[in-house]
Amino acid sequence: AVLAFVVCLASVGLPGLNNFVSEMMMLAGLVDARNAGSPGLGLAIVAAAGILLSAWYVFTMLQRVFFQAHREPPANGPLPTRDVDRHEVFSLGGLAVLCLFLGLFPQTIARPMQADVRAISEMGELARDRARLLSMTAEEREKHLAQPKASPKMQPVAAPKAKSKGKDKN
Repeated sequence: AVLAFVVCLASVGLPGLNNFVSEMMMLAGLVDARNAGSPGLGLAIVAAAGILLSAWYVFTMLQRVFFQAHREPPANGPLPTRDVDRHEVFSLGGLAVLCLFLGLFPQTIARPMQADVRAISEMGELARDRARLLSMTAEEREKHLAQPKASPKMQPVAAPKAKSKGKDKN
């Protein structure tokens, strides 16, 4: 029951567990402060409502499974039914520890993806700029293109340098 609670709390997005980080990153990604007219805020509200509905579902399931009267027939046999054995504790406990680790140290997963996410984000910004230009009239487009850009354009992401096996010649 304890391991089921930990996994369910991780599923709900309890702070300090793995799903909290992903839910907050998703909500932050939906809300775009630069584009006031973007549908991101509405999508974030719908996503937050989905998070609340899933939490309600999980807590209702926990209440019905663990806190209601037993509805199962009595055991037929000389040995009582055991809860979990050590193999199950090891496998489920490992998942619970992984949920806690990823919730406390999300950068172990996020940092290696950072350069790729930045490149994709910059591609999206360029596509948004092109779409904005297409919706302008010819005069607005010329005026817009004549202004200097404050945001940097997409730069190729440099590959990490390989460590040399020999001595440095510096």
